Amino acid sequence: MARRRLPLNEQTAAYIKWLLLNTNLYQDQIGALVDQNQGRVSEIKSGERFRDVKPLPYPGLT
Repeated sequence: MARRRLPLNEQTAAYIKWLLLNTNLYQDQIGALVDQNQGRVSEIKSGERFRDVKPLPYPGLT
């Protein structure tokens, strides 16, 4: 059975953007950190999803 992930929302997308810009983590590592798969992280990075959302510092890493 496939694992159910949390819905992707603007706050999570903002965290992903911040993590992409401010860490050396790979997309799959960021996905694991925010309970999303690497494909969603890639879509956010490319601007395919949540293009207008600004990065938000990830709690505990600022």
